[in-house]
Amino acid sequence: MMKNILNKPLKFRIYFAILLSAVALLLYIQLTPYVQGIKFLILYPIIFLIAWVSGLYPTLIAISLTTIIVHFRSGSSDFTEYLRLAIYLVTSICITWMIEYNRRREKEILTNLLKSTTEMTSIIEGMKDSFVSVDRNWKIVAVNRNYELSTNVSREKSIGKVLWQVFPEAANNNYNYWIESNRVMNTGVPVEFEEYYPPLNIWTEARIYPTDNGIALFFRDISKRKNAEIELIQNEKIFNKILKANEEKFESLANNIPQLSWMNDDQGNVFWYNQRWFDYTGTTIEDMQDQGWRKVHHPDYLEYVLRNFNNHLISGEPWEDVYPIKGKDGQFRWFLSRATPVKNEDGTILRWFGTHTDIDEQVKIEAELSESQYHFKRLADSIPHIIWTSKADGQLDFYNARYYEFTGVEQSNGELEQSWEALIHPDDYKRTIEIWNKSLASGTPYQIEYRFKDRFTGGHRWFLGLALPVKDYTGEIIKWFGSCTDIDDQKHLAEKIETQKEDLQNALIARDEFLSIASHELKTPLTSLKLHSQIFKKGVDKGIPDAYSAKRIDSLAEQVEKQVSKLNRLVDDMLDISRIRTGKLTLQPQNFDLNELINEVFEILNGQFTSSNYLEPIFKKDVESISVFWDRIRIEQVLINLLTNAIRYGNGKQIHLTLTTTDNKVFLNLKDNGIGIAKENLDKIFYRFEKIKNPNEVSGLGLGLFISKQIVDAHAGKLWVESELGVGSEFKIEMPR
Repeated sequence: MMKNILNKPLKFRIYFAILLSAVALLLYIQLTPYVQGIKFLILYPIIFLIAWVSGLYPTLIAISLTTIIVHFRSGSSDFTEYLRLAIYLVTSICITWMIEYNRRREKEILTNLLKSTTEMTSIIEGMKDSFVSVDRNWKIVAVNRNYELSTNVSREKSIGKVLWQVFPEAANNNYNYWIESNRVMNTGVPVEFEEYYPPLNIWTEARIYPTDNGIALFFRDISKRKNAEIELIQNEKIFNKILKANEEKFESLANNIPQLSWMNDDQGNVFWYNQRWFDYTGTTIEDMQDQGWRKVHHPDYLEYVLRNFNNHLISGEPWEDVYPIKGKDGQFRWFLSRATPVKNEDGTILRWFGTHTDIDEQVKIEAELSESQYHFKRLADSIPHIIWTSKADGQLDFYNARYYEFTGVEQSNGELEQSWEALIHPDDYKRTIEIWNKSLASGTPYQIEYRFKDRFTGGHRWFLGLALPVKDYTGEIIKWFGSCTDIDDQKHLAEKIETQKEDLQNALIARDEFLSIASHELKTPLTSLKLHSQIFKKGVDKGIPDAYSAKRIDSLAEQVEKQVSKLNRLVDDMLDISRIRTGKLTLQPQNFDLNELINEVFEILNGQFTSSNYLEPIFKKDVESISVFWDRIRIEQVLINLLTNAIRYGNGKQIHLTLTTTDNKVFLNLKDNGIGIAKENLDKIFYRFEKIKNPNEVSGLGLGLFISKQIVDAHAGKLWVESELGVGSEFKIEMPR
């Protein structure tokens, strides 16, 4: 009842404390006469009771109230009275604090105990193991939920019962659970064991610990694990049989392969060799103990091989290397060594399996081939041609030094330049690729002439490209050997020879044409002379008086002079052609007045203008007098040729000649209004023996314009024509002064 007061509200506990204080004061008043010396002792039990049942704050109120009433009731003010009051007050407060501290400490201990008990109960209930605790009288005092599930016995039917009442088999002293439990109960030493439990037909793993009142038993069902272990043991026996059979097969197979085989562990320690190894090296299994394989490795390669293989032990990557191994005859042969890691399911390396393949002959062949390639490279670098090789698919794999010298490409050990687009002339590149691809597809020899860019001049040079396929014994192409030969000089020489050949052929044709024309042109004035001489002779022979008349003689002389002039002109033209062809056409420049020369030419040709029904040409000039330093006779020849040509093709229409000058040049334009010249013939009329076909024109060698152009060119001038059919022609001369 008293403890329940602490659970009451504070107000109730204060009233209760005041009530007890009043009772104490009444007792104090009544008993004071009898206990004068110890009157405060009457109050201490009441204060203790109030502190025990009401708590801290009601007790402090009670102490204060009783102290005040006792002080006023005594009516004394001496020091002894105050000292008593002070002792009472301090003592009461100390008693109250001690009671309150003990109460709170007890509450804290009870709370922690409750918490620990709850946590322990929760842990026991939550564990996967089954739990049962018995006291020293073997009564069951506690179980957990898994105990009920695994034994099929409820908590109510277990707690408070003796162990063998719940589990009758526990009464059997030979039963292992009883033996181990009894040992822990007696010795206090924990035990742990595995036991098959027949009543439940399960395997259990048990742990028994001593407690203050008995023992605590933990056990769990391990049937799955035990069954798996049993099955594993059975499977291991089967596996060992299979493994032994496989090892025998592997041993037989490994001993019959041509390679030397070996195995080592994940640390690199060799633990097995096949028979081939022992046959080749002449060693025994005892010789190979403690890294005995070092004895048959070449000392120059041993450290390198070890370092390389150890790196692969760390990385776990397959290993491959080439090095010599000594045979039982003491000779070293080259072997290709390979090793592959053998891993389990999680990728852990268990062992390494390795082989040594004899490649001694191959290494020697490669060495010879390397030496051959060295000599080939030296030979290729020593010749003046570009040499190259490619694989069967056309991928280039070698250039000689001449290629790098000519192209300026920097030589490197990396991948070779495959495209020649920057080297080959753009007009030749597409054709080059087409011919090369055709040869690759058909296997036919490759041949082409193309132009390469010359890095020294910026121009291009002609090369002859050749390539032949190299085939193996089956006829398959394995390589292409090609060359590029500089034929630029030969090409230009051939072009020059071809040009000279063409010129020679044209010269022969021109010669034949010239002989034909010259014979006709020479025969015409000679025939005329012969006719006139025959007429004159006939008149003389017949004694005709008119044959000796002055008029007849003058006419005959005029005709003779005219025909001789034609012959002279023909001979002069032929001589000029000869001089031009041999480069002996020379100039004799002198100062003269060009206007005077033009007027003199007009006078020379005046008879031709008149006989051809032409008016005298119109001559326009921008200066009255102009002095030039030219070959006067040759320029006169040019003017006569041009004017004569205008008379022939001018259709009798008046000719116009214009002279203009600048500070350093002279321009002459000779224009007629005749038949004109077709555009395709504008250049041809300056060729030798070229004439415009005119039905009325039968004379002339066709050399006048050709000779005129050569004379003007020799003066560093230009002569050209502008013309239109049916309108006329305009010959233009531009000459330096």
